[in-house]
This record gives sequence, C-alpha cells and structure tokens, in this order.
Amino acid sequence: MKIMHLGDLHIGKKINGHLLLDDQKFMIDQYIKIIDEKQFDVVIIAGDVYDRSIPSIEAIQLFEYFVKAVNVERNIPLFVVTGNHDGASRMMFGHQFFKDHAFYLNASIQQAFQPVALDDVHFYLVPYIDTDVAKYYFKDETLKTHGQVYQRIIEAISDVLDDTKQNVLVSHLFITGSETTDSEKELSIGTIDNVDVNMFKPFDLVLLGHLHHPFALTHDRVFYSGSMLKFSFSEVNQPKGYRYIEYINNEWKVQFVPIAPKTDMEHIVSDFDAIITKKVTPKNPNSYIKFELSGLHLTTDPMRRLKEMYPNTLELKPIVEAIDEVKAVVDVMNKTDFEIIASFYESFHQNPLSTHQVETIQRILKEVQHETD
Repeated sequence: MKIMHLGDLHIGKKINGHLLLDDQKFMIDQYIKIIDEKQFDVVIIAGDVYDRSIPSIEAIQLFEYFVKAVNVERNIPLFVVTGNHDGASRMMFGHQFFKDHAFYLNASIQQAFQPVALDDVHFYLVPYIDTDVAKYYFKDETLKTHGQVYQRIIEAISDVLDDTKQNVLVSHLFITGSETTDSEKELSIGTIDNVDVNMFKPFDLVLLGHLHHPFALTHDRVFYSGSMLKFSFSEVNQPKGYRYIEYINNEWKVQFVPIAPKTDMEHIVSDFDAIITKKVTPKNPNSYIKFELSGLHLTTDPMRRLKEMYPNTLELKPIVEAIDEVKAVVDVMNKTDFEIIASFYESFHQNPLSTHQVETIQRILKEVQHETD
C-alpha cells in the first residue's frame, strides 16, 4: 500500500494581503502529477484544508478541483480530517454521500471511532476537536485540555481497536515539544493544547497536521506532513512537499519528498542603500521577500522603491540602530546647507553619507530652493 500524506493546505491563504491561490494551484497540479507517477493507493489530508472557516468561492473551487482529479477521475480513496482553521460544520455537508465514492471527510467527534478499512489497514480519522465539543459529547466537565480530550478519544478507540490489523491514526494537533513557527495559529494560551506523544502507543502509525515543519517532531511512528507552502517568513528555511508512505512486508516505510514551489520566499537583512544600489540582491528577483533593513531614516516611501525593483516584496521591517548620545559641533557660518547636513550626519553616525543619501538630500535641497525662489 502506498500513501500520500498531505496537510495544512490553507487554501485561500494571504500573506500581508497577497493571495496565494496561484501558488496553491501550482502545488496541487504537482500533487496530481506525482500521484500519477507514484500510483498511490490512498491520499490523506491531515487538516486545515482551508485557511478560514468560511473560505472564498475561489478557495472552495480549487479544493473541488483537487477532489475531482484524485477521487473522481482517478478513483483514488481520499481521507480528510478537518483542522482548527476549517469550518467543520460546513465541511460536513455531503459527507455521507462522499463515503460511497471512497471520499471520507471526518469533521465531527462522532466519526472518530469507526475506522475506514483498506485491505488490512484500519484508518482512524480524528478531526481537530475543541474541548467544549468533547465535554458535551462525553458528558464530562473535567475535560479541560486538548491532551485530556485526546486521551479520552484514544481510550474510546482502544476499546474497538483490532490488534490483528495495522492501525493508523490521522489527526490535526500539536505534540508537546515539537517545533513551531509564526504560521501556526495559537489554539489557546500556554500548554493546555499540547498532546503527549506517548498516548499514541496503540497505533502502528500516526499521520498529523497542524505544525508546518515536516520535521517538527522526530519519532519512529509519528509524522507531520508539513504545510503545502511557506506561509510565513519564519518558514523560509523549511522544506515543503509531502510524505511518501509505503506498507510492505508488514513494515511501514516513511520518507519526506520535497517539492519546489512556483515562487520561493526570502528574508534579506541588510542596509537600504545596499539594496537600492544592488550591492545586495535576492537569490531570485521574483521571490516573495521580507526586507529587514537599516538606513531607512532618510528615505521617503522605501516600500514603494523596493517594490519597483522587486514586485513581490511583501514585508519591510526597519532595523532600529542603537546610537550613543553625540554632541556635534558644526561650523554653520562657512558651509553650504548640504555641507552642514553631511557634517552633522558624519559626526552623529561616525560614517559619511551614502551615495543614495547624498542624492536624496541634494534633490530635497533643490526642491526647497526652488520653492523659496
């Protein structure tokens, strides 16, 4: 049996107002191409299909495009659980009908205890479960943390677990001690939503979503798929792709396979003048770029200038320079306006004006002179 393990598609995601649908369509087309090449027996999506609980029409259409290509046109079983970003109640629409076509979309706690059988493997599809939902379902007000909720769910699953089969859990959660990034939305304050990895001992394999780094956790039976794309600049150095899983000779073999995105992401820390003069350049001028720059204090509308050079600039963060108190004495009687400014700047910063700063100041002085003539 060959499995493609995906998760955290976040279809409809925006980064600083920039919609990523074209990038996500590109990745979905790559998935479909790989499915054809590898001839997977089942495709799994471990939560956060969408980025919002009420996705846009365009986001819904893109997921439908993927479902049609995989499940309808290729007749490949598709197993999906909802994540904390998904609108679970909305995604449940049609799930009974979907089952008849081997499309299992589990969005409620009631669906967690009945496995989906495929050959000798039983898949338990457990969506992200809020503590209030678990309290109501189990009629137990003592369930206050995500860890307690999952412990209770796994105990209930263990009661029906068939030890003669291979048992695989698919879910969307945060394992205690895993590596996080800025993209993972905090489910609550502190550690009440952390889940101990040891509670998954009844399962032969655990396939998870929620954390965007595919190697957020190192474990021999528990794996994160990682996210479809780099969804924040804290993920710049993370690989993105999918998990290739094969069950052969009573053994699970799991590997991560990277996929190059349509547009990569870069984080550049430098000086504004070095960027404008192209002393420092991105690896790819078309990358999504976050600039973290010094030397912005004498620059008018730096973001506009950066976007003129690199249209996919998505973020600009100034580097706040620590400056010791300096007393500067400048002879203003025998110097031009430009010389006064240049002398003051050099006394203050212990460095002369850059070429870009010189040009900017001279332009401003000419504009002021023209207005006063």
